[in-house]
Amino acid sequence: MRKLLLFCLIITAKILNSQDLSNSYTVINNYVGNFYDDDTISVKTFSFNFPAYDKFYDTITKRLYFTVREKDGSGKFYKNNGFQYSLNVEKDSIEWANDVRKFDISKIHDPVVFSSEVNSSVINVATGLEKFQHTGKLVYVDQKTRIGLMYNQDKAGVSNNEIKGVRLDDGEVIFTANIPKEFEWSEVVKANDSCVYISSTGIYCVQLNKGLLWSFTDVTGEKISQKLVQSIINKNAFRVKQNSYLESNSDDVVSQICSNILVNGEEVYYAGKNNLYCITNDGNLKWKVDLSKQTTSKSALFFLNNKLYMLNLGVANYKENQVVYGSPFLMKIDAATGNVDFTNPLPMFSYPVDFMISKDLVLAGKNNLYLLTIEDGRFYNEIDVNELRYGNFLEFVSGDAYYVEKEGYYVPLNFINDNVIYFKSSHGKVYGVEGGKIQYEYHESELYAYDCSFKGYKLIKQKFNTYVLNANFELTASLNLEEKAFTAGDKLYFFTRRKLHVLNKNTFKK
Repeated sequence: MRKLLLFCLIITAKILNSQDLSNSYTVINNYVGNFYDDDTISVKTFSFNFPAYDKFYDTITKRLYFTVREKDGSGKFYKNNGFQYSLNVEKDSIEWANDVRKFDISKIHDPVVFSSEVNSSVINVATGLEKFQHTGKLVYVDQKTRIGLMYNQDKAGVSNNEIKGVRLDDGEVIFTANIPKEFEWSEVVKANDSCVYISSTGIYCVQLNKGLLWSFTDVTGEKISQKLVQSIINKNAFRVKQNSYLESNSDDVVSQICSNILVNGEEVYYAGKNNLYCITNDGNLKWKVDLSKQTTSKSALFFLNNKLYMLNLGVANYKENQVVYGSPFLMKIDAATGNVDFTNPLPMFSYPVDFMISKDLVLAGKNNLYLLTIEDGRFYNEIDVNELRYGNFLEFVSGDAYYVEKEGYYVPLNFINDNVIYFKSSHGKVYGVEGGKIQYEYHESELYAYDCSFKGYKLIKQKFNTYVLNANFELTASLNLEEKAFTAGDKLYFFTRRKLHVLNKNTFKK
């Protein structure tokens, strides 16, 4: 009996010792900046062996889960080595750490799931120990139903399109369905408590407890053999910045030849290459518009003044790049009937650099801005933005995205005038358009980019520093931190390469 007890104690000690990875990080008091009167600011800092990779804050348990991952010598590519952590944000303490090879975190609080490219682990949030391992990567995880979606591994170069709905806690297969992934999943949208819409080769509605309810197939990607031209469209624009939910493993396909999934009340709107669909949430086709005569590609569906619009962008995805594909056009549709009010080509350029949807539609080419009345789609004004005078157009920016100093106060551009269209150029300047003319000009040296708000303070950035403003737009502190901040509970965090800095409201009080 004593030998058995001793053996159990040794095994328990080994397990506990295997979980003691406190040597994978250190905790220090670190200088990060100064108050307005030059007093120094020191904060608690966690220092890790590797740079941050993924993170998720659980608002229920007040835990910040994150992973750090080793990079190669070039600093461009990740290696399969790193750690998982759970940080108690109320106590400012790391509760557990795991030395593992799974770095992607599901963005749900119960259960917490860490995944690699080949499998996924359901984690006990209290201990960090694995409760169950799925022999495949969970591509979608749902908290309400506790169901995950996963594919079997591809074999011998053949793509497996059978997806399984599995219980997260024990891996039991609830259903199987055929949802192709060759041309990516462009988007996943939660329809209600139990259903999701998936943009794959068309639109698919999956009831997570039962399986596939309905689908409408269409062309959303194509194999290519010809040379492609990379687009200079603004990567931050609506739909362009929308990364594929599940990327294709193929090297010879273009993808996202489709629209976003647009849900409006009881209907869902979606466009592939051949048709624009209006579908009721129970799967009945209300109407469809034939797009086969258009050169359709990646497009943006949106409502404005109770009318449905489709802006085709003339681009598609090729791996991580945007490429020229199709041609830009604007279509207006009666959402109730599917009648097309107009389809206007946009021949002023082969593809736009950027666009902005407001009361009008503003399109940008490399050296010109074009203004269209969105109600009828007619062009009414052109503004010359020549390269010699202004530099190449880069992107539209919000008047709330940049701050400028005025008489000792730091205020957003919209505070000065909120009727202006702002854009950034390659000359390092932001210009403001009003009344059909460029009326404002700001150099990047006098502008501060808005970062986030925290407990009555606003954080703005310029070059390698973050500046803290109080509620009166006055400068309170300067931080030697250039990375984007994020909040978790009552704390403000900065991941700077291998360090995690922890700030709170009292950090800025004097």
